[in-house]
Amino acid sequence: MDFTGRLYFDFTSPEVWRFYRMLTAAQQEGARIGLEWKPFVVGGLDGATAGQRRLLQASEVIRQDVPLRHGGFVPAILTAIHDEGASADDPELIVVACRVAGLDEDLVDDVSIDGPGRVLLERSQAEAETLGVDAVPTLYRHGPVLTVRTTGAAALGGAAARLETIDRVLDDDGLWELRKP
Repeated sequence: MDFTGRLYFDFTSPEVWRFYRMLTAAQQEGARIGLEWKPFVVGGLDGATAGQRRLLQASEVIRQDVPLRHGGFVPAILTAIHDEGASADDPELIVVACRVAGLDEDLVDDVSIDGPGRVLLERSQAEAETLGVDAVPTLYRHGPVLTVRTTGAAALGGAAARLETIDRVLDDDGLWELRKP
């Protein structure tokens, strides 16, 4: 199974972490994941801390300039925050994630609030808002966007089958919403 599309995310959301873990489990079960990870801040960019903005800006710079390394940077940040308890506001987090992803740290030297990644982040935010994104993680392929909510059990076996279900719902514009409880 090939699972493709655009995934709107942030680094601090537990929902994104659970979805990432499900994607990883599905990949181990044979799914081929081809998602473009695009940043989005629920409630708007002004609601993000300076550290969160720096991380998302760095992610966008890396996605644009070294796309093959973006797939190493994102999991490094997610793992540090959700599995190791790192703070999104720790300025060393970007440096460590760059090392883990095999990136030159100079690539993201200037990720200040007004640095070069700011425009990329603002563009991603505006694009997401235009599509109707209002939560993370949210998927977009064509048609309406699909927000995904999971439990920790989503990564405990059957992840590829769950991903196939999400894939079918994403492609079926006749289904608008499925919800438990």
